[in-house]
Amino acid sequence: MIQKLLSATAILLLAVVTPPVGADADMQDRLVSLVADAFDEGGPGGVVIVRREGQTLLHDAYGMADVELQVPMTTAHRLAAGSITKPMTAAGILRLIEEGRLALDDDVRAYLPSLSPGEHKITIEQLLSHTSGFPSAVDREDFEALARQDMTTEALLALTEGMTMHFAPGTGYRYSDSGYFLLGAVIEEISGFGYAEFMHKQVFEPNGLLQTVYGNEAAIIPRRASGYSRNEDGLINAPYINMSVPYAAGGIYTTAEDLANWIEVLRASRFIGPNLLNRAWAAQRLPDGTTTGYGFGWGICEIAGQRSIGHGGFINGFTANLEHLPDANITIAVMTNQDSGEPEASYLARRIARLLLTGRPDLPVVALKGSERARLLGTFAYENGDTRVIFEEGDALWSRRNDGEPIRLVPLSSSDLAFPDTEGSYGLEFVGDAQGQVARVVTRLKCSPLEVAERRSDGL
Repeated sequence: MIQKLLSATAILLLAVVTPPVGADADMQDRLVSLVADAFDEGGPGGVVIVRREGQTLLHDAYGMADVELQVPMTTAHRLAAGSITKPMTAAGILRLIEEGRLALDDDVRAYLPSLSPGEHKITIEQLLSHTSGFPSAVDREDFEALARQDMTTEALLALTEGMTMHFAPGTGYRYSDSGYFLLGAVIEEISGFGYAEFMHKQVFEPNGLLQTVYGNEAAIIPRRASGYSRNEDGLINAPYINMSVPYAAGGIYTTAEDLANWIEVLRASRFIGPNLLNRAWAAQRLPDGTTTGYGFGWGICEIAGQRSIGHGGFINGFTANLEHLPDANITIAVMTNQDSGEPEASYLARRIARLLLTGRPDLPVVALKGSERARLLGTFAYENGDTRVIFEEGDALWSRRNDGEPIRLVPLSSSDLAFPDTEGSYGLEFVGDAQGQVARVVTRLKCSPLEVAERRSDGL
């Protein structure tokens, strides 16, 4: 019986790496090599799936699902998706909106009357898009200890009591896990189900996502991979986290294949109609014109000049990334069972996308002319009093925040410069005024703004 299972597995592995009819064999070989080279055969591993125009180019597993027992990873293993839970929670909310049981402009207090954000009205739309200003319990100094506790929905919501709103709702952007805790609580209030039961019965099962489950430490979840971290001594088992804590913001386990299938469900409008999906897949714009780089549960950015819709996930022991390039109809899902070290899921996903789009996985870097570098030089001040100095040394631009170590910037264009070793996902955008002079610097993670610094009039 065991030999039969091994033979069947071998046939399956051959099937997933055989180039589809009509595929470019050289590109297929490069794709297989790129992904395989990213993983350590004997260490924590992962699963990667790549589809183009509905055709699977790659679906394979790497490394170990359990390092201690030396259990190899398979494509059937379930891994923690972290914040990729958010687009699924958002989909549940949008479904309730389509059913007429909720509206984007509804005040969340209508469903959660115990919530007390002062005088502020916080809408469902603002929670979905992280423009509510609502504080996040993850920012608490004691959150690491709290994350080990079993928590009810009510206890999770209470974690933000006494914390200050970051800004008036709708006027800024700040990523908030607790904002998605509120959305999970709204789902429970409207549907009458617990969050896990609603997601299983209303989202996962009807859409064929049969390997997607809400995490639970006590439950027996077949083919659940172990998660790993690293410290100064090397590889360790990931610190414990009670999955009731990430809840509607990060509590799901799934497979890479289910993530790719989820994109197909959405593209076919089998769960959410095209009007709401288009809004979900469009970045919000703030009153001052700043683009947030985030829609309803989805990060909106670009890779190699093409629009990308996706989300990353990070949770104790795991990283994950789901990227969809709608114009090229490419979907990439990367899941790993380690939260530090290589590969980092989002970096690998971006390299795969660039390989398919441009033939090269590496980040394209431009050479700036002297005049282009000169217009970026100066001192920029943050509201909290910090400063960032952009200076030139040789033909390179450098950034120094306060008295910290200078960091050499990687130019992606004349106005976008990335920090090194981030695959272009973390960097600085230099924004001009009406006269074309650089007036501010926006720190961005992917395409979402984190901080804004204004140019100081006294120069360097």
